[in-house]
Amino acid sequence: MNSRDLMGDAGPGGVPAYGRSSGPTLHERLMTALTGSSPESPWLTNTDRLSDLDPDGLEVLMAGARAVSSQAPLFRTESPQVVCISGHVDAVRLPLMVLTAWLLCVSGVQAIITAPRRGQGPLNAGDILAVMGVPPIDRSSASRLLAGRGEPAFLPLDVLNGALESWFDPRASDTQQRLAHLLAPLIGPVMPPASCRVLFADEPATVRTWVALACERGINALVMSMDGPQAVVVAHGKERTLVPEGGWSAETAVGPQALDAVGIARWVQSVLAGEFPVPGVITQMVDAVLALSAQSVMRDTEPAES
Repeated sequence: MNSRDLMGDAGPGGVPAYGRSSGPTLHERLMTALTGSSPESPWLTNTDRLSDLDPDGLEVLMAGARAVSSQAPLFRTESPQVVCISGHVDAVRLPLMVLTAWLLCVSGVQAIITAPRRGQGPLNAGDILAVMGVPPIDRSSASRLLAGRGEPAFLPLDVLNGALESWFDPRASDTQQRLAHLLAPLIGPVMPPASCRVLFADEPATVRTWVALACERGINALVMSMDGPQAVVVAHGKERTLVPEGGWSAETAVGPQALDAVGIARWVQSVLAGEFPVPGVITQMVDAVLALSAQSVMRDTEPAES
């Protein structure tokens, strides 16, 4: 059965017209067909049928997250603490994402940034890391993740799921772009699983969606709203709000003078060398992520009660 057949069976929100009980299974099969690389999923010809899906519906997103994660190749790592960083940032806030990744590595955590190569502006984290001598990961260079060289890794989305990467194309439907926007940061690319996720959200509504998904899927995460005053920590299915001292607004403007790959790379290197202070908001966020990651590792290694 291909994606067109599946969508023909679905009613509003992707729920089968003949009953809701089999919905989640059908959702997962539908999303697998839509996001897979198989010729049976002609997404470009199915854009009109995608309007039946609610891209912000938790049931649809849960199925979609399972589908795209199950299709992604896994990269093995020997590091006990791995933090996956993803989300939506503009050029002004991109330095904060890259700096966060480097500071986590300096603290002994393997940080992996996943992002599309296109669709989120002319610049991405991979461009900055390349200037800093860190090439992107591809399917043939997975051994770099094994070594954990004390530097961030950039894992492009098209290595994990090429079809989902294509949904960032402006020619894709609004529903496809929204699904890609929400699902791409939730792919789990490493084994053992990441001890924590850091998700940069572009709006409060996305924060709430990701928090709900993280709680449902048991993902430990720090979800930051880049235009709001707070972040949300999700630990073992429970959430709590983290409000940095002074909020985000006072410090998110601190950064390089030139917002290109070279300018951002030089600024990050200067901060790491102690020539510029680490923005306080980043210090608080990194501390929270390190604590959450350590708790995850401790919980995973605790012996089961007899």
